[in-house]
Formats: sequence, structure tokens, C-alpha cells
Amino acid sequence: MDEDEELRSQCFGGDYPAQSFDQPVMKRQRRWWNAYILFYEKISNDESNSENSLEKHLSKLQLYDQTQRMPLSVQRSVRKQNIKFLHNRIHFSPEYFHFMKRLVQSNVQVIVTFYQQQQQHGDKISSNNTIETIEELALVSVQIATKFLFSVGWRTKKALRGPANDWTELIIHCIRWSRKARYYLAEEVLFKYPNRFQEYLIDCTSAEIRNAFGKMLVALASHSRQDEQTTNMPTDDIKNYLTVEESILNHVLRLLKKEMPDNVKMLTQYFQFFVNYSSIGRHENCLWLKCET
Repeated sequence: MDEDEELRSQCFGGDYPAQSFDQPVMKRQRRWWNAYILFYEKISNDESNSENSLEKHLSKLQLYDQTQRMPLSVQRSVRKQNIKFLHNRIHFSPEYFHFMKRLVQSNVQVIVTFYQQQQQHGDKISSNNTIETIEELALVSVQIATKFLFSVGWRTKKALRGPANDWTELIIHCIRWSRKARYYLAEEVLFKYPNRFQEYLIDCTSAEIRNAFGKMLVALASHSRQDEQTTNMPTDDIKNYLTVEESILNHVLRLLKKEMPDNVKMLTQYFQFFVNYSSIGRHENCLWLKCET
């Protein structure tokens, strides 16, 4: 291998022409290895030069890192991706879901205990300030629960979120005792986002969540009846006025006209809503007749 070209063709990888014994045409073949030769040269060990070199290197010592730094744009992009990854890992961790549930459960326990004691002892232990505090606690609990469920909780698997009915029972306890909680759930959670009726009562792939959402609608419609006040309204406004209960029924009935053909396989919980609501009492059945169903 006296020639550089021969050395390169024999030792370096890549494509090379090769002649076959039975064919005169050159074929292209590939080597999957590389060969390298390392040359070592001795550095003179002159003491005077070594001292000068040492002083020269010591004079260059500083805290600044001379290696090439990452560009700011790349650094910001990597930091953003890392934050997003950590956010998703924490956001969808069992510890976070357990914490949110325990937080709402603790609030509901305080609310239920207060009203149980009030029923036993009358107004002796209650005051306007205490009742207002309990109202606010129920409102905050519904806000926490609904924001968590509709953004994260009811969009995950059961193994992570747990039974859907557990959350529904907590919300029902709050709206049973708090008018502010009922108003927030109706106006800010449902009527402000009417697509949620279709999303969680028909389109949702989990039958358990559809059933839990339907139970929540039935409880809200039933408990909101005590909040309706039309005594001071003009007669014409009363005729056009829809209560929260009637508004919920209208939203649910509207789905019957629009979404039935495309969602036939997931309508069990939809019709179960009508069964659960009608089984409450006579008033509910009369309201169905009023809605012309």
C-alpha cells in the first residue's frame, strides 16, 4: 500500500467499485468498516519551556466558560418544553387527583356537619355570618370541582380519576345547601357553555361519566326550584321567563332533535335522565307536559 489511493480504498469505508469473476461489468459495493492510523509525536520536555507554558496557562485561568454556549432561542425552547413536560407529569399524577378530591371532600364534610347540627338544634347555633361563610365554602367547592372535572378530571381514565359518581355526590351536597353554588353551576358552568350538554350527556365515550353528568343535571334542576322568584316581575316577563329547571330541560330536549341519528349507541344515559327526573314527583311530570314532550 505505497499509494495513498490504495490505502484509502482498502481501509476507509463507503462505496467502492469491485469486479465480479463471472461478469465483466464493475459493481458498486460498500464497506461497513473504517480503519484509522494514529500518529504519536513526542513533545520536548524542556524545563524552561514547561515553566513558561505553565505560567502562560495559569494567566489564562478565569471563571468564564469558554465552551460554546447554547443560543438563547434554543435555550428558551428547551426550557418551555421542560416546563410543559413537568406540568403534564404533575397534572396527571395520582397524587394531584387525590389531593383535589380530598380538598373538596373536606369542604363538603364541614357543610354537611353544619346543616345537620342546624337541623337538630334549630337557629341556636347559626348566625347570618356563619351561614354566609358556609354559602361561600359551598360555592368555592363547586368552583374547584367543576373547573377540575371539565378541564382534566372527566377527560382521563377511571384508573386515574376514580369513580365519576363520587364527584357528582360531592357537587350535589354543595348545591343542595347553597343558592350561590346552584347559580354558579347553572349559569357559569352549563348555560355559559351549552355544548357541555351534548359533550357529557351524549358524545362522551364513558358511560359512567354520562350517567354522573345526568345525575348532576337532575339534582340541579330539582334543587333550583326553591330559588325562583317571579312575584315582582311584570306579567309579560313572567310569560317569557324560563326557570333554571326549565332551561335545563330545554337544553336536554334540544339534543333530541339534533344529535340522535349520529349517537344511537350512547343514548342509554340520555334517556335515563328523563327517567330519573320524572321519578322525583308530580311536579316534574307536569313540567314535562308543559314542555310538550
